[in-house]
Amino acid sequence: MNDPLISDTESLQQADAGGGEVSLDQFKKEPIQLDKGCVLELWHPVNLPWFRPNQVTRTVADPVVIRPGDVVFEIGAGIGSMTLLFLQKFPGLKHLYSVEVVPQQADAARLNIREHGFREQATVFEGSLFSPLEGRANVIVGDCSGMTAIGRELEWYPPEPEDIGGIPLGGADGTEVTLPFLEQSQRHLMPGGTVYFPVIPNFSDGDKILQAAREIYGAAQVEPAAEARKIPLTQRQLEIIDQSEIKTFRPIERNSTGTRGRWVCEVWKATHNDRT
Repeated sequence: MNDPLISDTESLQQADAGGGEVSLDQFKKEPIQLDKGCVLELWHPVNLPWFRPNQVTRTVADPVVIRPGDVVFEIGAGIGSMTLLFLQKFPGLKHLYSVEVVPQQADAARLNIREHGFREQATVFEGSLFSPLEGRANVIVGDCSGMTAIGRELEWYPPEPEDIGGIPLGGADGTEVTLPFLEQSQRHLMPGGTVYFPVIPNFSDGDKILQAAREIYGAAQVEPAAEARKIPLTQRQLEIIDQSEIKTFRPIERNSTGTRGRWVCEVWKATHNDRT
C-alpha cells in the first residue's frame, strides 16, 4: 500500500483472515465490566485460555486520546474489550485495526465487535505485533504482555504456556514483547502520532523499557500519559509473590502489618516527530 496512512480500509478488511463465520459452540457469553458504569455482554472462549479484562486494561485505555478521522492500531486485542471502549468513546475515529496473537481470542473479539454494531469501524487480525498491518496510524496502543511469569502464578494469566495456545508473557525480565513492540511501532506511526504503552515496574524491567523508548523516539518525546495507578494485592497474592522464585524489579508497597500491598501500573506515551 503506497499511502503512508491507511485509507483503503476495505483492502485490509478483506485481508482479515478471520473474516468468516465462527462456530458459537466454542464460545460463551457473560457480562464483563469494561469500565466504571460500563458492563457489556461479551463472548469469550470455552475450555481454552483467554485473558479477562482487568484494571490494567482500563488503566491503559483511560489516557488514550483519539481524534476524529484518526486511524488506530491496537496491538493485543484480547477478546476486544479495549477495542469496544475506544469505539464507544471515540465515534469519530476513521478505523480501528486490532491484532491478537491467540486465535480463539481474535475470534471472540470479532464476535464482540459485530454483536455491538461496530463491524464497519473495526477489523481484527490474528498475528504477532504489527505483522498483519500495512501503512501507518495516527494512534497506536499496545496492551501486549509486559510481565514475567509471575502473572501466571498470581492467576492473572491462564496457566497454559504460549507454545500450546496460552497467552504470551514478557520473558525473564518482562520486556520480551514490549521492546519489539516499541521498535516496530515507530515504523507504523505517522509523524505527529502517539504510541501508548504500559510499564509494570514491579513485575518487569521498567527502566529497560523506558530507555529503549527514549532511544527510539528521543528522550523529549517520551512522557507519562497519566498518573501511575496503584492496584491492591490481597494477602494471598503477597504470599505468592514472596514465595515465588521470580524476582520483583521494584519492591511491593505494603501496609504496616505486611498483610496488604499495592503494585504499580504506569502508562507512557511517545510522540513521533519529523526528526525521529
